[in-house]
Amino acid sequence: MGVIFLFFHVFNAKRILIFLICVLLILIFSFTFIKISCNQSVQVATNAEGKKYIKWVSFNVTYPALKKALDLDISSHNTTGYIYNWIHILSYLGAKYGGDFTRYKDSDMDALVDRLATGEKIEDITKDMKYYNYYLEAYTAVLGEFVGNYKVQVSDGKGGIVWEEKYGLKVFSPIAQGYYYNDYDDFGSRSRLWI
Repeated sequence: MGVIFLFFHVFNAKRILIFLICVLLILIFSFTFIKISCNQSVQVATNAEGKKYIKWVSFNVTYPALKKALDLDISSHNTTGYIYNWIHILSYLGAKYGGDFTRYKDSDMDALVDRLATGEKIEDITKDMKYYNYYLEAYTAVLGEFVGNYKVQVSDGKGGIVWEEKYGLKVFSPIAQGYYYNDYDDFGSRSRLWI
């Protein structure tokens, strides 16, 4: 009876040890993969002349960060004083987080805005950030024409229409009103195709 107990005791200890080693290896590989993937949200390459350029950038800015930066940009254009640039703000946060906006906190944007409000320049704040210029270039390519001046027709109060200049979000959905996309589970079946 003692031999059987000792056998199961040793067998379970070995199984537990093997299990713990496997878990440790999985954790090591997982953290290594996460670190590699986080650091590679910007892929920089070098051309034949030795000039560096952006090969690709992951654009995964969260909606709360986009909305808050956009609101700061638009509201600052309606006041005097410093005008916030939403692309500069997002580029700063992109460089700070390594492009991983799952780490986004409102307090980080607030801290940057406070520094800018006191008179610091974005160039001075970001001078030691290695990838700020890369994020600035990439986010400008994505968002560069989304915000700006535009004209809209409004009533002049006398039955006529005048053009009024505004500043804000000027992109729109490319799907025209009344021509909405519908998705069906049987998409492509013979009953839906008009041949």
